[in-house]
Amino acid sequence: YGILTNEEEISMVANKCQIFVYPGAVGLSLIHAMAYGLPCLVHSNRLLHMPEIAAFQSGITGLTFQPNDSRDLGIKLSAMISNPKSLNNMSENCLRIVENDFNTTKMALRFIKFIKELEWMHIIHTVSSTENLSSGITHCVNELSYGLKMLGQQVEILSLGYSEKFSEK
Repeated sequence: YGILTNEEEISMVANKCQIFVYPGAVGLSLIHAMAYGLPCLVHSNRLLHMPEIAAFQSGITGLTFQPNDSRDLGIKLSAMISNPKSLNNMSENCLRIVENDFNTTKMALRFIKFIKELEWMHIIHTVSSTENLSSGITHCVNELSYGLKMLGQQVEILSLGYSEKFSEK
């Protein structure tokens, strides 16, 4: 299918799938797949994934395979397909975790907490100029906005005196 960004097209593909398999460094695609109730099969090196890997729980929301090991990937995929009851449980867990912990409100709150922690730790104050600080915050907010737009949501970010409303329009 290639790169899909239209939610209608994504839903047509996702709703035909039983499992989300991602051999590379998974990011927001993981959250997106879990929101469709798709158990996930990702490589086991968490350090090579994006922060969204925090939503994944091996044995709960899917399975892991050894990086760069197509044989292990095949074994794990076969194990998932051959156990419909476990696949169904993982699907329900994916939906629950995304709904409870990785919804746009909680993601935005974690982002704001992160910015405040940076401020508290005085890391932000090590930026050499106000222009660089503003640029860095703008970049972070734009990345969050893109993720939220992909989820078709709207959120208001209020942090460090920076206020901006983002929506899919």
